[in-house]
Amino acid sequence: MGKIVSNGLRIYRKYLAQYFVFRLGREIALAGYRALFRLGCRLRRGDTIATYRLVAFSEFQRRSHPKTVPVAPAEHLVLPPPQFIGAPQGAHVLSGSIAIDVPEARIIEIADAMVVGGTSFVLAQGCAIHPDLLAPKTEESPAEIRGFIKLDSARERMTSYFGAAARTLPRAINLLGQSAGNYAHWMTEIAPRLAILDASPDYDDWPLLVDGWIHRNMRDAVAILSRKARPMILVERWQPVNVGVLADVSATGYEPYIPHKLSNKPHPAYKNCFSRFALDSLRTVARGADLSPEGAGPEKIYLHRGAGSTNARGLSNVAEIERIMVENGFHLVDPGRLGFAEQVRLCRNARVIAAPVGASLANMIFAPSGALIVALKPYYEQSNDYYYAVLSGVLGHHLLFVLGQPSSQRAHPIHNAYHIDPGTLSEALKARP
Repeated sequence: MGKIVSNGLRIYRKYLAQYFVFRLGREIALAGYRALFRLGCRLRRGDTIATYRLVAFSEFQRRSHPKTVPVAPAEHLVLPPPQFIGAPQGAHVLSGSIAIDVPEARIIEIADAMVVGGTSFVLAQGCAIHPDLLAPKTEESPAEIRGFIKLDSARERMTSYFGAAARTLPRAINLLGQSAGNYAHWMTEIAPRLAILDASPDYDDWPLLVDGWIHRNMRDAVAILSRKARPMILVERWQPVNVGVLADVSATGYEPYIPHKLSNKPHPAYKNCFSRFALDSLRTVARGADLSPEGAGPEKIYLHRGAGSTNARGLSNVAEIERIMVENGFHLVDPGRLGFAEQVRLCRNARVIAAPVGASLANMIFAPSGALIVALKPYYEQSNDYYYAVLSGVLGHHLLFVLGQPSSQRAHPIHNAYHIDPGTLSEALKARP
């Protein structure tokens, strides 16, 4: 069933979302589904529906004074801007230094908590605790779209329709997240939390709550990256779990969940934030992991997007681009065909990583600081380029965007196919190391 839904969403995004009538149909269907689902919850299990006050992670810490383990102080970082090649004349691209304020990293213990697979909320003490970087007043989450929660932004309240918890644990570590199914989100928002917890001996034998619906590579990553022999408990999407004492880590990075709405417009500019301490901790663990086979990976890697990719956007002249990459000494890799350990091993020695913009570029985390990241993407107005610009800057890499022209203007801009000029790409690669 999950595969049918995934394929259906891919077809919708790639072929149908460009037409208003299909976007309207989707919104009507979702609204009807939410109404019927919530009505059914009230009729069948009304006693499990609860309303909570929305509270940010740091606010909950200040008010409730839970046991806290400080990990790293807050930082103000000033990062270099990326370089753009192939932008149309007069185009507005990201320029100038990028300043971000990274919150303090810390672990807190929350008593009598409920967590739910596929969400970023912790329900405890009448509060719906969310990461500081999540803005519930302006963002939608998958749980809200599916009807499992209902937000009242004016009153700062959240009503949950999850039902009763399937199991109860005396203690556990929270590694759940609303976007855990996306590789880039998982590597920046979930995996660094594991590296932080591994540095604190207080939690050496606590079990890990991990989303069970995510790709096996992310689940494998837990075993590969964890330096402690902890049991892993898989939590299915929308499954509630009660925990006597929950260890939760402050956000190490965040990208809002961006649903494609009726207007089909690009999302507004949003400046991402990533913890340098958390990502450095993750990179250190990954570089020290014992991976087989032995031997260093290539110095130049091109991350090819295979036919099985669920990302709708794609290069319309992919064969020509990959030929140029090979001529310039790049080793072509399809991450979708590799396990997590092999992806880490390939990138640990990389001096240059190139790829179409997508989740696979998160593998830059494993490259040594100072690598060149070549990101291929379409140019369109109101493009938000902060995600990879901030991520590469925090990691100490150099980012080069090579821009192409969209093949169509009808679909959502981030899902349009696009064409990279071969001459522009060749010139860019020859000018770099």
